[in-house]
Amino acid sequence: MFGMRILVIFLFSCLYSNAQNYTYLNSSGKKIPNEENAFTRFEIKPVNDSVFSVYKAAKFDGKWGKIKLQYSALKKSEQVFFIFENDKLKGDHEVLEIMENLTLGYRIKLTSKNNEINFIGDVIQIFPTILHGKCTFYDIYEMPMVENAYNSGLKISEKLLFHPVDSNLTITKLPEFPGGSRYFYTFIAENLKYPIIAIEKNIKEEVYIRFLINPDGKMTDFSAASNTNKELIKEGVRVISSMDQLWEPAFSDEKKIPVWHYAKITYGGSFILR
Repeated sequence: MFGMRILVIFLFSCLYSNAQNYTYLNSSGKKIPNEENAFTRFEIKPVNDSVFSVYKAAKFDGKWGKIKLQYSALKKSEQVFFIFENDKLKGDHEVLEIMENLTLGYRIKLTSKNNEINFIGDVIQIFPTILHGKCTFYDIYEMPMVENAYNSGLKISEKLLFHPVDSNLTITKLPEFPGGSRYFYTFIAENLKYPIIAIEKNIKEEVYIRFLINPDGKMTDFSAASNTNKELIKEGVRVISSMDQLWEPAFSDEKKIPVWHYAKITYGGSFILR
């Protein structure tokens, strides 16, 4: 899922023309008007009125390198596109649906071929997608997991979400970890052991782990919240489940309730402390 790839944005009027259309991004991943200070270039190559491919090139020493296929897209309607990882329109794909035209850009929904929701949020362009505004990512159980805010493709905030086990209830008081989220993630950072297989393969990933915060404050029911490396998930679960601190539980009005929450662990990078 989370595994969502960075896409390039073009207006629909440009998608199916025969002219070469480029989108340029700087080293921060922000769209810029020309290639002068560009780090990455995306290009759409139409095949016919319904099929097009998106290619990416990087600049080295002032020269553009070899282009590489990012994905191919099959237009099913004015609102629905199938996105494939290769140029033969076979294998795994995602469905990109335009939910709403906004004053600035579009609201889109991205689902897997099995109709699992991966993402709903605002973009300023469609192919490739540059995020802009509020964006919600979903776990493998199709529950909202993390809410991010973007400005022209740059993430400016991130919030891991809570949701009640009983969907009929509303959380009126969020759970609280003793010492706050900074202590929670400091404990993880100090006790995490990078799996040997991940070191050997130089795996760098962000993993999300779902767990239950019970009315007594205990954490239970740990599981992977996203499709990622099993060894990384296993180690993350080991560390989090070793915590003996109790949360201040969630409330729905005056009643303590169990809620689901998430932990994000970044292997091969710095922790994001909340």
